[in-house]
Amino acid sequence: MTPRQASRAADIFTGLVVASVAVALAGLTWRLVGARPADAPPPAAGQPAAPAPAADISPALALSPFGRPDASSAQPTSLALALRGVVLAYPRSASSALIAPAGGQPISYAVGQVVPGGATIEEIAFDRVLLRVNGRLERLDLPRISAAGTAPVAAAPAVSPSPVATVPPTGPSDGSGPQPMQAIAGPSAAAGGGPLSLLEKLGAAPVGGTYRVGAQPSVEARQAGLLPGDVIERINGLPATAVASDRQLIAQMMAGPAQIDVLRGGKRISFSFALR
Repeated sequence: MTPRQASRAADIFTGLVVASVAVALAGLTWRLVGARPADAPPPAAGQPAAPAPAADISPALALSPFGRPDASSAQPTSLALALRGVVLAYPRSASSALIAPAGGQPISYAVGQVVPGGATIEEIAFDRVLLRVNGRLERLDLPRISAAGTAPVAAAPAVSPSPVATVPPTGPSDGSGPQPMQAIAGPSAAAGGGPLSLLEKLGAAPVGGTYRVGAQPSVEARQAGLLPGDVIERINGLPATAVASDRQLIAQMMAGPAQIDVLRGGKRISFSFALR
């Protein structure tokens, strides 16, 4: 290639480079000035933008990231209700509570059901029930036995209970819905029998370190929801035979609610009620 041809080729290459840079800068300038496509008209002045859809946080709240209702922060309920007994089950949502209105009969309620007074059962525990009353969390406790062996008097007018023998048997609750049930009348402190008298009242006989409900349960056993063949293993967390033979444990049991752990068909169920 002659020097003249080389000089001309260099000029042509330089011109192509300059043209390419000019095209690139033109496109960049077009985008920087905010040119809009012809088919996208500007939004009308004063027209509010459509609000973004609200995020659904209910699944996150269902996980209880801030904890579940705490019974220690709940105040005693002002409703005229009395907690007569608790039946604990697994899962906890299958538990039920015997709640009676003032002067009425106890009825079995499950978690989520509405009790007299318009409160909703939030949670069922061993010795209390948490109620949701107008958005507030209140608790309904099992009555505790005083040192004199009597239950504290409720604010509502008391109705003298009928003798246990005169109460018609209602049969065990099948859990299908609210059913009238009577609370168990526990043995008096003067009798000195404590849990042993209670076990005899339930028609339970000692079998291999436990107590088994016979084929013909007593009226009290049926009212408590016990079935023939139920095996009473523990009372207040201790073996039934140990509680029945220890007077100190008997005194502790008489001072508060009693929890009875029952083995039924290979599954363990807990019953909780106040001795009075």
